[in-house]
Amino acid sequence: MNIKRTINAHTLEYYLIKIEKDFSEHQLAKAIFSIEGHIAYYEARRKVNRPTERSIVDKFKARLNTTPATSDYPDEVQEFSEGQTKQVVVNV
Repeated sequence: MNIKRTINAHTLEYYLIKIEKDFSEHQLAKAIFSIEGHIAYYEARRKVNRPTERSIVDKFKARLNTTPATSDYPDEVQEFSEGQTKQVVVNV
């Protein structure tokens, strides 16, 4: 979810309801992760608190069975020592 402008709390909740209904739990987790980043950025940039948005996000996080994913490709974030190799299979 790429939010370019700040949305109000009602709209945020509406989006999360629709994402939860129309997509997988994994997609909802990704949306929550993105929104949390947006809230943190907005709070730091504008020097304000967004408790209403945080409470909405917390409500939807409580519905998840898993924690929000940080990446679709977890093997890409593993650190390898210099010179270490990894075999990757590519379908052509």
